[in-house]
This record gives sequence, C-alpha cells and structure tokens, in this order.
Amino acid sequence: MSKSKKEKRKLLAQLKNQNKQKFTNQTLSNKNGITRIRYLPDTDKVELTIKMEMIPPSQTEYLQSLDPKSIDIASEKLKNLNYTKVSDSEIQSILSSALAYKKDFVSLLPMSTSCFTIPAGTVLYRVRDKNTDFNCESQFWYNPVGSTYYNRLNKPQDPIFYISDSPMTSMLESKIPQNEEFYLLAYLTLEEITLVNIAPSYIDSSQYPEIEKKVGTFLTNEFSRDVPTNKNEIYRITNCIENFFFPYKIHNFDGWNYPSAVRENKTSIAVCPESADQKLAFLYLAECLYKENEGFLIKNPQSVNANWKLLPINNQNNFNNLEQYRIQKIQKHYSSLLW
Repeated sequence: MSKSKKEKRKLLAQLKNQNKQKFTNQTLSNKNGITRIRYLPDTDKVELTIKMEMIPPSQTEYLQSLDPKSIDIASEKLKNLNYTKVSDSEIQSILSSALAYKKDFVSLLPMSTSCFTIPAGTVLYRVRDKNTDFNCESQFWYNPVGSTYYNRLNKPQDPIFYISDSPMTSMLESKIPQNEEFYLLAYLTLEEITLVNIAPSYIDSSQYPEIEKKVGTFLTNEFSRDVPTNKNEIYRITNCIENFFFPYKIHNFDGWNYPSAVRENKTSIAVCPESADQKLAFLYLAECLYKENEGFLIKNPQSVNANWKLLPINNQNNFNNLEQYRIQKIQKHYSSLLW
C-alpha cells in the first residue's frame, strides 16, 4: 500500500532527525590526524574539523629531499643581492629553497638539535679598542641598546654579547692590526652555558655525503664570510639563518657557537643578554699587544670593585671578600692564556 503524502513527510522528518543524531559528535581517525563531524542544530549544518599533524622528517628523509644544485643556486643568488634594498622575506625564500625540507605542499624549516656546552669555570675572552673609555659597566659588556648596524647574529638595536674561548680568535675577529695595542677582557662562566651549534656537521649522516658536505659548506661559508666594515648589511644573511633555522629560544639555549670568519676550524660565541647577565662574571682587563714572533704581551692587569671602578689586581686592599675570591680566580687563569 502506498503511503500518503502526510505519512511520507513524517517518515522523512524521522530520517532527518536520525541523521542529525548520527552526526552530532562523530569522530573518525585517519593517518593525517583526527577528523571530527558535528551537527549544528541552530543552523542545520554539519561542521567538519580536520586536524593535520605532520611528522617531522628523519635526517635521512630531510637529506633525501635536498637538491645539491639548489644549494649552489642559492649561494650564487645570495652573492648578487642588493642588501640595502632586498627584504628579509626574499632572503628567507632563497635560504628555504636551499635548506628547507619539502614534501607535497609542505615546506618545513629544519632546526638544529646539535648543541655546544661550555662548562662552569671556563674563561672566555673579548677584545676592545685601545681608545675604549671604561667609565661605566656597559663598556665591559654588551651595549644595552644594541649597535646601530648589523653584525653576525644581531640586527640594529638588538643587543648580543660576542666572545670567544681564545684571545687570538677575539683579536682577529676584532680586526686589530699587528703591533697595535688593545684591551683584552676575560670572563668566567658561573654556570654551564649551552649554545646552538651552527657547525659544518650539524646534519650527521653518511648516507648522503654529497648533500651533507654542501649544506655544511653553505653554512660555514655564510658564517665565516669576511664582511667589510662598510658592508654590514650583508650580515642579514646570517641573521636570517639564525632566525629561521637556529632559533635559540625554542630550546632555551644561551646563544650560538658558530664558525669563525678569521680562523679555520675555530668558532666564535654569541650569548644573549639574559644569559650573559646570569651566567658570566667579569674577571679582568689587561693592556695587550700581539707580535707574531713573541705572541701576546700583557701588562697592567686590572679588575673592578663593586662600583665598576678599575683597580690594579696587585692592589688587593681595595677589594672586599667577594672580590678577593674573584682575584684568586684571575690569578689562577691569568698566566695560562691559551690561543
């Protein structure tokens, strides 16, 4: 017996209600994540929510996705850029074309998990020009408002503290001419310092040696590039690499350890202001002269009192008990400079 129109309308209403209940709070699993289907009775619509989760690539997958030719092309493009006009996004795009992991419609910027650790009790060094006037605390550390120009790992008005584990590296990075006096400053690590290690071997695999070598060479070349004083804007490359590929804050690192521009197989160190304040203590300052045949000639070592006034180390009557402890540390390390 055929149903009347009234009965058909009633049946359709029942089926619609069943479908509403069916889709009210349904979840489905798929390989990309979670799909949720939810009925919205107020609008008589179905809401579909898909949560996509991309599994980070293994080192093998990442290396396999890199094209050695793209690294060469990126290097050539970077050499020919006008850094007074190019945008950061354009630089990032070139870097991504060489170093990013690409799969389907996804481009993932790799982050280094390699770290470099400096133990507590280590002496680190910095060099200042002989004309520096140490009339306030900031002259011994970083400029609290930053510099007015780009440097290896900082933008203008972006404070960073550059140091090294070697007096020689610090002197050469500062471009001090031979036979010219300068100030050598020494600092003691009060706590362990952990740095993002931007090194040629940051990808550790032997399965793709050609690509690994090119990536390592690419990074080393950019960080060890000798940039003329009047071309500081070129440092925007290493700033972009640092920002997009090696952000130290994500893993609570204290800064970066990166290839030296002046000494092969040596590194320099950049420490963020917060870590410098907390984990480093000023040890001493000395007048210094470097001669190739004689090495470092050091005289007049001085430390500071609580008011950051320089005082000769041998005049210990001017130091309180806490400062006496620092003097002992100074005397321990002063005669054992390594370069």
